[in-house]
Amino acid sequence: MRVFEKADADRFYVDVMKYVNNQPNGIRAGSNGETMAKIAKGLIEQRPGLALPNAKEELLGAIDTIWERDHAITVQIDEGTMALAKLAFANDEDLPQC
Repeated sequence: MRVFEKADADRFYVDVMKYVNNQPNGIRAGSNGETMAKIAKGLIEQRPGLALPNAKEELLGAIDTIWERDHAITVQIDEGTMALAKLAFANDEDLPQC
């Protein structure tokens, strides 16, 4: 699963490359973006070729893979639990009227 949409990925890539090169960037400390930038920095330290512009998609894909594997939380809910959650958060006008 791709963490970012294309436009967001393009902006993030620019910030990641600045982060990797210790330049001012738009990545907030303590954010998921910082965690992903740290992943990128580690990947580039292992494989410097990932810092080349023509490796952008490969780098972003590797960040995605590691993020999904090590940091993302996936929740699976059965139909009964989902129905209960929808009921709990329904607006009054969404509820059956007596």
